[in-house]
Amino acid sequence: MRYQGKVLVDGAVFHRNPDQFCKGQAIVSQLGFATRMPEELLDPISAYFHYREVYFPFVRQETAVDTKRHVLIEQQADDVCGLSFGLSKKRCQQMYEDGYKHSKRILLDAIKEGKITCSTATNN
Repeated sequence: MRYQGKVLVDGAVFHRNPDQFCKGQAIVSQLGFATRMPEELLDPISAYFHYREVYFPFVRQETAVDTKRHVLIEQQADDVCGLSFGLSKKRCQQMYEDGYKHSKRILLDAIKEGKITCSTATNN
């Protein structure tokens, strides 16, 4: 898309997690790149993008996050590509549950290390 003589693109083309624009500390949740095909059958468009990301990526975007300044939560879903919009309800629920448990663990560690300050920390 062109706007005022410039080509506009999705920000992920520049950087998937542009933490350098944060004025303060950020909690960055990062979905990495798919490295394997999923076990479930995808719709044709999602399958195409998934195949491209695993075997022939268009562009390897910048993904580095300054972990001294920010808290990085790397989500563990190596069978899900960035443009996969046809995931089953079961897989989405699994990602939600895995992400919650993983994020909670990372955030509790960050609180213990003093990277995040809060009034009360719980183990619930």
